[in-house]
Amino acid sequence: MANRIREAFKNTNGIVEHEFSDEVIKASEKRVNEMIERIATGQSTFEEEDDRLMAEWERNNQEDK
Repeated sequence: MANRIREAFKNTNGIVEHEFSDEVIKASEKRVNEMIERIATGQSTFEEEDDRLMAEWERNNQEDK
C-alpha cells in the first residue's frame, strides 16, 4: 500500500511541473517528500496533511495583511 501511495504522488509530478516554477518545486521538495512519507507510512492521512497545509496557508496570508 505504501508504494502505491508513493507512486500516486509521483504521478502528479507533471501537473506540479506545469503549474509551478523550478525554484518553487525545489524549495518545497523536501517538505513534500516528508509529507508523502508520513501518509505512506500511516503516520498521518491525506486529510490531516491537507488540514495542516491549509492552516499554514491561512497563517501566512494573515501575516501579509
